[in-house]
Formats: sequence, structure tokens, C-alpha cells
Amino acid sequence: MLNLVASCARLSHRTRLVKAIAPALAAVVCFGSVEDGASAQQRSAKREQSWAARAAPSGYVGAYLAARQAESRRDFKAAARYFRRAMRAQPRDVRVVGAALRYSLLAGDVRAAITVAEWITLNKINSPQAVLVAAVEEIREGRFAEARRMLEKQGDRITPVLRDLLIGWSAYGAGDTEAAFKAFAANPAMRGKPIFGAQHEGRLALMLGDAPRALAAFEASHKALGGWPRDLALIAAAAHQAAGDKAKARDVLNLALKSAPFDEIVLAALARVAADKPVLPSMRSAKEGAAAALVSVARAVGGRRRESAELSLAYAQLAHALAPEYELANIVIGQRLGDLRQYRLAASAYARTPKSSIYSMEARFGRALALSRLNDLPGAIAQTKELLAEGARSPDLYLALGNFASREKLYGECAESYEKGIARMKEVLSAIPASNWSFYFNAGICRERSKQWDKAEAHFKAALALKPGQPDVLNYYGYSLVEQRRRLGEARDMIKRAIAAKPKSGHIVDSLGWVMWRTGDFEGAVRELARAIAMEPAISEINDHYGDALWMVGRKREARFHWRRALTFKPDTKAAETRIQRKLKLGLDAVLSEEGYTPVKAIEDSSAPPSAKPSGERAPNGG
Repeated sequence: MLNLVASCARLSHRTRLVKAIAPALAAVVCFGSVEDGASAQQRSAKREQSWAARAAPSGYVGAYLAARQAESRRDFKAAARYFRRAMRAQPRDVRVVGAALRYSLLAGDVRAAITVAEWITLNKINSPQAVLVAAVEEIREGRFAEARRMLEKQGDRITPVLRDLLIGWSAYGAGDTEAAFKAFAANPAMRGKPIFGAQHEGRLALMLGDAPRALAAFEASHKALGGWPRDLALIAAAAHQAAGDKAKARDVLNLALKSAPFDEIVLAALARVAADKPVLPSMRSAKEGAAAALVSVARAVGGRRRESAELSLAYAQLAHALAPEYELANIVIGQRLGDLRQYRLAASAYARTPKSSIYSMEARFGRALALSRLNDLPGAIAQTKELLAEGARSPDLYLALGNFASREKLYGECAESYEKGIARMKEVLSAIPASNWSFYFNAGICRERSKQWDKAEAHFKAALALKPGQPDVLNYYGYSLVEQRRRLGEARDMIKRAIAAKPKSGHIVDSLGWVMWRTGDFEGAVRELARAIAMEPAISEINDHYGDALWMVGRKREARFHWRRALTFKPDTKAAETRIQRKLKLGLDAVLSEEGYTPVKAIEDSSAPPSAKPSGERAPNGG
């Protein structure tokens, strides 16, 4: 558990930037508020009375245990609620106070986080992190000079990357524009490059109507980065629009497309330039500038590791509370909540983005992905189809739609979606990158499941042409040949190559065991399938295959045991479940006789599929 009152310097992060900003993690989850016009002493006394009235002597243990359980489930809202309840029973337990603060903010309940933070301030704990949060609250309340004083007094005890940006916007809010520019110029380097400071110098210059200065600052950031990432390209295009140069605005956006040719936001920006509409809404206040600073750093430190994702989320939640009109904060909040598996909260965050926003498509696509993780596949499909109907054509949308349809077992629809994604790439790119082999692989799976083998095989071959030796493709392709009892020697070679590339995959070892079973090597099948079971003991299909192999070598009691296990682990299809039940009732010999089983060696070189039914399906994830 993160102790927000103590220093967070102990957190270990891999990137230098995260290491630099880690001491501020406690601060970003201590968002407090104060009353207008009251002295610090009066505000402190008022908070003391409030907490004395709410503190209760009972209920601590139950609330604390419930909070820890919610924490283990990563249920931010429940954890925040129960930690706050425990805090009211034991208001001086700094561990519980810190957890209540952390989860309240991560769940987006800023009002509750403010209340908790007041208690930390009341106890006068010497914490530079708390000072940072207090400064952010001063900015929110419009007390810019006080915010600047607090930040400057702390010096390097507050991470310089964010400190100087906030000092700059506080100075501007207090009317000292030159001090603001000096603070941005002093902003510490990232990897030796003054990226953040130059960008915020440009933002302020653009607010002041000084387009040439803004463009010079954005160009400096571009040179430091060595390219035009989307956010920088958008703000630079807005500066060119402000300078009346539509052609250069278009040129910057086209340069950004070179590294991300299907970026829907950049494409939308180009459409706005063509229609003489602003690429971005004008930034209007120091509060919005400070929110942009928080989001800049949030995006820089964001990642899938829990510590960095929470740090990024905390900054973004602060930014949203500071300036709800700054639309990019909602995108970052949604992304980080998704990284932290808070899909319901992520969907809600994305939904706050209005359709008029340039980020609308990204927000709605993010919401579709969140809905899919909540198993609302109809909602995810409807949201993605709506985007495509509105003109979005990113291959990622087709890939996602294909994935959603596949999970719904709509195999014809999923194949068409993947194939449209492939067609879209061919329209724009001279050659499809090798990294996109999965489009062909997924399309092949859906065609194979919809009994269109010729199309499926063409897709598998195309995937291997892009990514030779890809083990999941080799396994699925080879297993499909085994199930159709075609070209079994070739299938066996494919599966052996897949095992060589991925030796610890139980699914692939299962495929080798099954091709041995199909070719009559039952002892070899038992050996390989036993290895597969050891790797993946809870997979229905592997247990089913192992049972079949055990039966053929006379170990019938063990075979029935594994068929029962196969039923316990839920077969992929109703047909597979029914077949296992019949084997338990009649035995494998009778079931094979019913199916017209023919010894496989007699037809090994035949291309015509036999009448025997396959015993199962290969998992789409390479199983």
C-alpha cells in the first residue's frame, strides 16, 4: 500500500522521467481545498471541528478489511469508500488516511479527496508533496501568487519538471507574464532536451496572440524530439492557423501522418484545416495551462506498470478537476483506468468527451474497448460500427470489430472486418508491415471457423509470408490440417517448428500429440499430451485429447477421468461437450464407429476431407 503521507521516493520506476517525478506521487493524491477569504488559522480550526464531529470510535476493523478486499480487486471506488469509513473511526492512522486519499482521487472522487487532504494539512506534516497539491488547489481557487510562492519556496524538494511549469502558469495567472516565460525557459531537460518548457512557452505565446513566438517554441520542441508527435503537431497547426498560414498547418499535420498514417485525430485535424475551422479550441486561462502541464507530464510517465499508470492517472485526475474544459485530460484518464483494469470507470471517463471534440473518435473507440472488457460486446460492436459509419477507417477499428465479432462467434462478420482492415492498409501503404501479420491470421481463423478453408489457408500463408516461422500461425495452420486429415506430414512439420519457437506452450504441444494420435502413434501421443497437460492442466480440449490417447493404449479408467475433467473446464462448443458425454457413456470405440472413423494412414496423402468429425477446435490465441 502506498503511504501518501510518507515520502514516495522509495518507488522504483524504470524510466528516468518516472524516477524524476516519483516524489510527487503523494502530492497528486492530496488534492485539498480552502475557503475563500479565511485565514489559514481559521480554515484549520474549521476543519478540526468538522473532523471531530465526524470521527467515530467504532467500525474500524470491518471497514478496514472491506477496504483491503476492495483494494485486492482493484475496485477503486469501493476501496476509497471503505478506507474513508475506516479513517473516520481512526482519523490519526496515517496509513489509512493515505489510502483513503489515494483511492478517492484515483476513482475520480475529487470532492472526497479534498476532504481527506484537509486532515493531512490539519496535522501540519512536513511534506513537500502535500505542498505541491496545496499549490494546485491554490491555482484552482485563483490564488496564483500564493501558489507561486509555495512552489518556489520548496525548491528542488518538488520535482522540477512539473514545478517550473506550474510556477510559470501561476505567474501568468498573477499577471507576471515575463516571469512565466522565464519559468518555462528554466524548465529542466528531459533526456537533455527542453521539451516541456518549449511547448508551454508556445502555448502561452499563442494565448497572448504572439503566433511567431509560439511557432518558434514549437519548432524547438520538434527539433528536440526529432519528429512531430500528434499533440505537438496539433498545437503547432493551431499556431499556423493563427498566423494565417493554412498550407503550413496542413504540412505539419501531414508530417505527423508519416509516422502514424491512420491516426484519426490527425486526419480530423486536416479536415478542419480544409474547412477553415480551428484545429483546437483556444486556451483561455492559467488554470487550463496548468491542467495542460499536468497532462503533459501524465502522458510522459504513463505506462502499463501499476505504479506509473497510477501516477499518470493521478496527474490527469488533478488536471480534470483543475480545468474540466481541457478535453485531453479525459482521454488520459480513460487510458490509464483501462491500463489499471478499471473498465467501468474508463468507459465513464471517455463518455465525458463531447462529440464536437477533435478527440471524440479516440474517446468513443476507447469506450468501445472498455465495454468489450466488461463483456458488453453488443455495445462495443455498435460503438465501433458507428465510428466506421461516420467515416473512420483506421485498421485498428476493423481489427477491434473483428475481435468483438469473433468473441460473439459471428465468424463471417469477423472475417469481413479483418479483411476490410487489410484492404484499408493496402490503400494507404505501399507494403503491409510485418507487424500486421495478425490481421491475416485472425481473418484465417474466422474463415476456417465458417468452413471456408481455401480462403482461410490463403490468409495463413499470407501471415507466414509477413512473419515467417510465427509459432501461433504454424500451430493453428498445422492443427487445422490435422483436423481435416490432410497433408499430415506437412502439418506435423509445422507443429514441430512451432514447438521449437515456443517450447512451453501447452496448446502447441497438444497439437503435436494430436497429430501423433491421428497417425496412429498412440504411445507417442500419450507422451506428448501428458507434457501438454502438465503445462496447461485446466484446458478442456487438452484433457479431451489426453483421454482419447489413454483410451487407445488401454488406460480406460484414466481416459474417463480426463474426459470428466474436460467437461469441468467447459468445452468451447456444445458439439464438443456432447461428444465427450457420449464417450463417457459409450466409450471411444463406439463413438468413432458412429462417426465412420477411417484409419488415418490410409488417407494421409489425400486432399479430400473424410467423413469423420473433428474432436474439437483450435483456440484462436494460438492454442
